[in-house]
Amino acid sequence: EGVSQFTVLGISKGNGNKYEDITLVMQTSNDISDKEYLARLTGQIKERNNRLPVFKKLSRILITSDSLPLANGIKIKRAEIKKQIESSLGNYVDL
Repeated sequence: EGVSQFTVLGISKGNGNKYEDITLVMQTSNDISDKEYLARLTGQIKERNNRLPVFKKLSRILITSDSLPLANGIKIKRAEIKKQIESSLGNYVDL
């Protein structure tokens, strides 16, 4: 509902930790400050996430109203998103 693009990628946990969080990054056309919308969206994601095996479960959800970077207008540039998030750049909200 309202999500136009999304991707799943590994984001470093930081502090020298060698493991990564399985992170869902979504771009929405809805207002990311709308608490009701975010609560509904989070509920839908958690419901689906609970059905996944432990090693595939999401550990972090990020949402943005900005367009995700694309390669040739088709594929999402996951490496660029990862770099933005790990460098604290971009307009991503943690759910």
